[in-house]
Amino acid sequence: MGKKVTEKQLIEILRRGYDKDHPNFPWSYEYARKHESGDGLAEFIVIEAIEASEGCTENVEAAHAALKRAAEQLESVVAELERNL
Repeated sequence: MGKKVTEKQLIEILRRGYDKDHPNFPWSYEYARKHESGDGLAEFIVIEAIEASEGCTENVEAAHAALKRAAEQLESVVAELERNL
């Protein structure tokens, strides 16, 4: 069975996984949506996880699935770039 956490707890999980030493990004959904941080990846992670898990009873699982799909797509793009070096 999946896990349900608060938005604040989910964002803390994301922060820990992204970069423990990233003090300049104020980890919140509202801030990420402004796109003013200069860290598009951090913004994307927060937005994707929160929006994918919105309304889910197992929001950690939903965020995990969404970010896993995004990682797979990113790996595909990197592979295509490598083929074109």
